[in-house]
Amino acid sequence: MSKKGRHYIDQISIDKIKSGDTASFKALFDKFSTSLLNFTLTLVKDTQSAENIVQSVFVNIWKNRSNLDPEQNIKSYLYKAVKNQGIQHIRNQKLNFELEEAASMDLKLPGPDQTLQEKELEKAVNEAVNELPEGCRAVFTLNRFEGFSYRETADILGISVNTVKTQMNRAFKYLRSRLSVFLTLIHI
Repeated sequence: MSKKGRHYIDQISIDKIKSGDTASFKALFDKFSTSLLNFTLTLVKDTQSAENIVQSVFVNIWKNRSNLDPEQNIKSYLYKAVKNQGIQHIRNQKLNFELEEAASMDLKLPGPDQTLQEKELEKAVNEAVNELPEGCRAVFTLNRFEGFSYRETADILGISVNTVKTQMNRAFKYLRSRLSVFLTLIHI
């Protein structure tokens, strides 16, 4: 089959998906999910995370199917989407590691100075968290301070897991920039 003929078949499928045809959506999933999973696995090196990313991309396609462009190459779109989510996942993992490392390390300062540094860090963290937008702060607080999973946080707040992930990404990005002085001191 020619490349043009394949694109025409993809167009028909996208038109059907846009109209809510679940069989066409399943066919799209069956056609690309395995190759997308293998590709994502090369990025994130973790099967569960790769599966979550691919699933998230397909869920987003279904949720936003009315915005699909039948003229767009769906294969390219899918690969770009999983690549972007994979890169974001890697960034989040790195940030989580840095924050956890910072929280678990002693500052190796003598007595009263150490207490002063810890109080300054605690104050800076509390101020930074309080500066987060309300929704972002609620998600961050439930997940990081109360220990709820992304799914539990989503259920409590009545939002999607993807929204929780997005809000956590925003919180980490802000906290990283706001607390960079402390992270630098700890890594010296």
